[in-house]
Amino acid sequence: MEVQVRFSRISKAFAVIVLVALILLSIFTLNVISSTTASNVQWSQQTVDTGGSFGPISLAVDAQNNPHVAYNGQNGMMYYTSWDGQKWSRQDVVQRGNPDQLVLDSNGDPIILYKSQDGARYLASWNGQNWVFQTVPGGCRFSLALDSSGTPHLAFTQQLPVSEYPSGVTNNIAMLNYATWTDSGWNIQKVDSPVSYTDEVYLSFDSQNNPHIMYGYDTYYPISGGYTQTVKFAVQQGSGWSIRTALSDLDSYSNMALDSKGQAHFSYTIQHPHETNINGTVGYAIWDGATLQNETATSGVTIAMFTTTDLAIDKQGNPHIEFFNGSLMQASRLGTIWNIETVAPDKYAFSEGPIALDDDGNPYICYWVVDIHNTQAFVSQLLITSTLPLAASEVPQPTPTASLSATSARQLWTFRPAAPQIRQSALIDGHIYFLTTYSGAAPMALYCLDPTTGSQIWNKTADSSDYVYIQTYAVADGRVYVGGALPGTVTCLAADTGALLWNYSSGGTSIGSLTVSNGVLYTGGDNYAYVSIGSKDSGIMTALNASTGQVLWSYTAPGQTSFNYNNPIVRNGVVYEVSAFLSDLDSSWHGTVIALDASNGEELWNYTAPSDFSDFTLGDQLLYVQSSYSDNTNNINVQNVKGKIYQGGVTALNIADGTETWNYPTDDSINSLSVSNGILYAVSDGGDVYSFDADNGQINWHRNVGISLGNLIAADNYLYVGSTSGVYCIDKTSGNVIWIFAESSYAMSYSTIPTLADGVIYVGWNGPTNFAPAIEHSIYALNAMTGQKLWNYTLPNTISNAPIISDGVLYIAGDYVTTRSLSYAESATFYAIETSVIRQNSVSNGLLMPALVIAVFVAFLVVVLIIERTSKNPI
Repeated sequence: MEVQVRFSRISKAFAVIVLVALILLSIFTLNVISSTTASNVQWSQQTVDTGGSFGPISLAVDAQNNPHVAYNGQNGMMYYTSWDGQKWSRQDVVQRGNPDQLVLDSNGDPIILYKSQDGARYLASWNGQNWVFQTVPGGCRFSLALDSSGTPHLAFTQQLPVSEYPSGVTNNIAMLNYATWTDSGWNIQKVDSPVSYTDEVYLSFDSQNNPHIMYGYDTYYPISGGYTQTVKFAVQQGSGWSIRTALSDLDSYSNMALDSKGQAHFSYTIQHPHETNINGTVGYAIWDGATLQNETATSGVTIAMFTTTDLAIDKQGNPHIEFFNGSLMQASRLGTIWNIETVAPDKYAFSEGPIALDDDGNPYICYWVVDIHNTQAFVSQLLITSTLPLAASEVPQPTPTASLSATSARQLWTFRPAAPQIRQSALIDGHIYFLTTYSGAAPMALYCLDPTTGSQIWNKTADSSDYVYIQTYAVADGRVYVGGALPGTVTCLAADTGALLWNYSSGGTSIGSLTVSNGVLYTGGDNYAYVSIGSKDSGIMTALNASTGQVLWSYTAPGQTSFNYNNPIVRNGVVYEVSAFLSDLDSSWHGTVIALDASNGEELWNYTAPSDFSDFTLGDQLLYVQSSYSDNTNNINVQNVKGKIYQGGVTALNIADGTETWNYPTDDSINSLSVSNGILYAVSDGGDVYSFDADNGQINWHRNVGISLGNLIAADNYLYVGSTSGVYCIDKTSGNVIWIFAESSYAMSYSTIPTLADGVIYVGWNGPTNFAPAIEHSIYALNAMTGQKLWNYTLPNTISNAPIISDGVLYIAGDYVTTRSLSYAESATFYAIETSVIRQNSVSNGLLMPALVIAVFVAFLVVVLIIERTSKNPI
């Protein structure tokens, strides 16, 4: 009886605690609702176009409340389309253009600021009959605005010379410029420096035609490689500028918008703490000319990628903020209450899009959508959504997700450099080498690791005292040669200690190719110099004594060349090298292949063609050079001349004299060549695999495997190719597909270049990394004969390099996952995994949850029986 009474008292106390908790929870919920509410406004979607590149989108709404859109669509064409209340009218604008901004003049005609394939920016203006193109100054981030008279103005960042960088900062520094179009061209004035080169810039005019510019400056975390952003605000006053700091310690900021009073509004995101992808805040601020009022629009936002926001202000001064939180969302404020709305459901993967308001304050948001689970038919759609009824259109339904099997493995060690990406990883003479890319204040570096322990033996960083960039490296005879840029320099290091042995400066801009042969180091680079209307370039080949760095000979190529991207090949006393150069002067490609006497650098022959040569390989009697496809017909150069089409393909040259033996043109870029036993194999960017008779170029067979990602492996009777469709094993003789391995259930997944060892294919597989939160990264071992999966091991990093296998240990380079911070995987990571202990889990994940439920239920029954027995038989 005493136990029953105690049990009853405990039950009553528990009930009271639950009741109090519910009351407190209700009070908390009411407080939250008073400041943030979820809206039941219905959003309607309409398809603007089908097919596209997921590229930038620009959106504007005219005086008749009709939306206008500029975007990158199918086949690289930049389109402009407008809604007339019943249908969309689409126009081709320019090939290979990416829109930065779309504005409408007083007649409702579009002016598009865009970036072309050659990196230059232009204005495309519609005059009622044709598109008129106009060049703009060079720079990185741009914003376009029209004043009340319709004159275009630009705000943009432009790279500062290295000599003007602040102390301790090695990159991403620029000056902010403001440009006005006049009858004689662009009138440019400097606004501020230093500023961030890559942070967004926004320009807007108030009712008095005073320009307001928002821009950023970054504060770096050298340890993690991340950064926070400071928002600065410049307003022109007479001939000068009033500059102030608006916001600081942000993870990202959006655009600036001015209301009818000329007050500046801002939106931004902050992660708590920095460098994490959870508990993010979408913030909003307004500058009234004297003080900054700052508030939270919504919190608890998961920022799994480089999440940005977009901002628009209606005529009443109310802000509308578009952001992504697993779904496309809008936060709009009316009075003091923020309304949070789901704009598009989370069953789609899509990019964040721009927001624009009509005169009545109705929002329009444009964005890309795709069914990421449909691996058979990849179809993208450009959608627009609004709170106004739009003409109905069919929206794609998602394909069900397929589950993946899980495995476990024994990880030997990991090494995390202070960098976001790893490149050119290799295991040479008992050491692991790799390059890292820039990460905030941390410069590029070459690392040397112990493959047994993963400990760092040494590293060589790029700094302004030697060179700003590390282009490449080579290892031979106990020495490591490092090629640098700005200036072009070779540094020779002891492989065991990293100690400096010697330095060589070419006097040029960069050294990007290195080959060691018979005690001689052959270097390739260029000498790039800016001129008023373009650039001139001279390729430089130099032979150095590999032990001392003494110059043996130097060769400067005629015309516009750059030996900066492909390592020379030395055979039978001859050095072969290839060059490709895109001229800013006439938007033309210049391809060159040279043969030099290895002993004195004398030119033996020189083959030139109007082609984009990208790489080459040698056969017995022929040299095979691959070309990239380039459609420059809509590229307008600085002389207002259109470019032309350059075919991709393969060209075979006689090794003895450089004469052309045969040529096979393609409408695609060739990215890999391999020759053996009289057969030349080629792979294109579009995934076309070719087998040629190496002597005459006759095609033996041709097969498409999806978008190719790099080199093919030729082994025994088979070819192995990695692509977005999977890993293909192809019969060398017939071209028949023997097997295909494609594990991921997501479209836009892709494999790395595979590695073959002892009858096993090792390959990395990456999920659709540009669609959060659906991200998968695994390394797979496949039976090379059958394609059967032997095991897989999941990693938190994007697998960027071909796996390395040695003595049963797999070495894998993984990049950071998000494009914003190092939140998910902290940084790039190098892994060592013991392959011999990897085995399938004995209990699958599918059985784990039912087993756990059963265990909990049994435990509950046991507790009930004990209480029951205790109540009947009190002690």
